[in-house]
Amino acid sequence: MNELKNPSQWLRRFRLDITSSSNRVYANGLQQVEITVTLEPRDGQTISPESLDSLSLVQIDEEGDARILDHPDLYAHRERDTRFVYHAASGTAPSALTERTANSIRRVFYVTSKRPGGTLSQLYATIWKDENTYAITHVAPFVSSVVIESIAPPLVHDGLFRLDMQPAFRYKLPNFRSRWNDELEEIVGYFGFADPRSILVESTAHFTPSGEPFYERHNHDTALISFELTNDYSQHCTVTAFGVGQAFEVTAPDSGEQFVERLHHMTLHQYFKRFYIAHHNSRSEARSAWSLLDQHGNAYHVEFLVSNSGRALKFHVSAHPA
Repeated sequence: MNELKNPSQWLRRFRLDITSSSNRVYANGLQQVEITVTLEPRDGQTISPESLDSLSLVQIDEEGDARILDHPDLYAHRERDTRFVYHAASGTAPSALTERTANSIRRVFYVTSKRPGGTLSQLYATIWKDENTYAITHVAPFVSSVVIESIAPPLVHDGLFRLDMQPAFRYKLPNFRSRWNDELEEIVGYFGFADPRSILVESTAHFTPSGEPFYERHNHDTALISFELTNDYSQHCTVTAFGVGQAFEVTAPDSGEQFVERLHHMTLHQYFKRFYIAHHNSRSEARSAWSLLDQHGNAYHVEFLVSNSGRALKFHVSAHPA
C-alpha cells in the first residue's frame, strides 16, 4: 500500500469543496455538511469503477497516517438525510465549484459530527488507483482540504417550546337513555417551538402510542346545586397526544369549525363529557413521553402532564429521558 509518486500522471484534477451553505454542523450525529469531491483523469487515463468506490474522506492523524471518516464522532455518509436542513449560512462560505468538463467526475459525501462544540476538523480525500497505490489531497500536486466546525447543540429548557391551547368548543348531543342531553367540551392544543424559525420534523412516542389516550377518567358524582333538575351526573374525560404529522381532525357540531393537525407540531386533544345516567368511577393514567427532533437534528425529550382531573395540561422538556 503506497502513495502514488506521480499522481498527476493519472489525474488532472482532484479536490474537495464544501457545497452546503456552511462549514458548520451541529454535533448531534444527524445534521450534515455536504462535501463534493471532483476528479478528472489525464487524457488517455481512466478512473475505474473500483477506484471510484474506494474514494473516501480522511483525516491525517498525529503520525501522519490517513484515517477514514467511519467513526461515529465524525462520519462520512454517502446518502443525504433529507429530514434535516444544512446549517445556516455562517462560518466559512461554501466553495464555488470549478467548471465541469466532459471528463469531470463528482461524488458527494455528507459528514456528521459528534465532536465537542468548537472543534475544527480538517478533511482530505483519498482514492486508490489499484490495490497497491493511492492518491491523496494532503500533498502536492493535489493539495486540497476542507475544515468542518462542530457546533454544540442548544441548551434544552421548557422555554424553547410552547403549548398553544385553542378556545374550547362546547355542544350537546341527545342521550336517548336519559331525559337530559349529553354536554360535551373539546379543547385542541398545538405543541411546538416558541421560535417559529425552529420546527419539529419527527416525534417518537414512548409508553403510550400516538393517538391513544394517556389519561382517562370515569366518575359518577352528586352536585349540591343543579339547574338540570337532577343532582346526579357522570363524567368521562380523555387526554390524547398525536405525533408530528399524524392526521387529526375534529369538528365543532354547532359552528362547523374544524380543527386539524398543524404543520411541524404535535397535537393535544382534551375531551370532556357530562351526562345524567349512573356510571362507574375509575381513572387510568400512563406516561406520555416523546423523543423529538428539530430540523437541525437536535434531540429533545418531552413529557406531557395532566392535573386538575384532566382539565390542566403542562409539559416538561429535557435533553434526555428522565
